Amino acid sequence: MLLDANIFLEAALAQEHGWACKTILERPRDGKIDAGVTDFHVDSIVLVMESYGKGWREISIFRRQDKGNHGHEGLWPRFR
Repeated sequence: MLLDANIFLEAALAQEHGWACKTILERPRDGKIDAGVTDFHVDSIVLVMESYGKGWREISIFRRQDKGNHGHEGLWPRFR
């Protein structure tokens, strides 16, 4: 499954459907489904979060888990 940037943004910015999006993101994180995201989507997430005034500390939750995330569980799906 390819995850759209809006799924991450809804969850991270606690938008109207944020709870549902977090549920979607938990499934690949927990290894229940395979999912991925493109670099384009990552760039989009960063740009939107910056426009909402979020700093790198908050944005870093979106870093891929296999590259280290300073102890945050993160919202990235695990790639198998």
